Amino acid sequence: MLWPLAWAALCIVAVCVGVAARMSYSDSSSDARSFTNLAYAVAPYSIDDLERLGTGLDSPSIDELGREADLVVLGSIGDAREYVHKSLLTDFHIKRVIKGSPSEDGSSIKVFEPIGIYKGPDGKVLVPGDAYVFGGVPMRPEIEYVLFLERVADSVGIDGYILSGSPYSKVPVSDNVAYRVNEPGEYGLPLGEYADCDIVVADERSLENYECAQQAILDFVGE
Repeated sequence: MLWPLAWAALCIVAVCVGVAARMSYSDSSSDARSFTNLAYAVAPYSIDDLERLGTGLDSPSIDELGREADLVVLGSIGDAREYVHKSLLTDFHIKRVIKGSPSEDGSSIKVFEPIGIYKGPDGKVLVPGDAYVFGGVPMRPEIEYVLFLERVADSVGIDGYILSGSPYSKVPVSDNVAYRVNEPGEYGLPLGEYADCDIVVADERSLENYECAQQAILDFVGE
């Protein structure tokens, strides 16, 4: 089957993206809205693949995720979003701080969402890294999220945070997760096709596993 090969290739690229996102500081654009027509090379969140890869992400430790994060917050995105350092730099308005600083509820922070632009055989393509490798999509307006964050290095030159390297470092605060089931043949759809979902999954079993982790996180933060 071609899908396992595509998945393996994506994992290799995603590792490179994660490194590049921390090392490349020259690319930027103030108009991230123009990205909706670019192909988004995201592999779906698949419980079968997570189990096969032996990452432990099929049965996440929420306590460990919380301990490793510098900041855990609940809130929603603002209007500003730009492309910088191989990431979407997004304004995030904090409704409640669960762990760490800033201590003031109602403040705003900058969050790097790990999606970079790379040259593909048919032109530019958006490639997710780190937290978004397994079915991750950009945060949506007017939706509240719980974020597990790590502060970026001072060398980046921007006072901000990056999502912890887990598919559960960003989860929606909702009783019904907005999702899309991606078949192998749908790999590389335009980013705009995912505008109404919070996770891309391979099948219903994978969705159930993600929803269990999401609920554990909401319980963890008291939602």
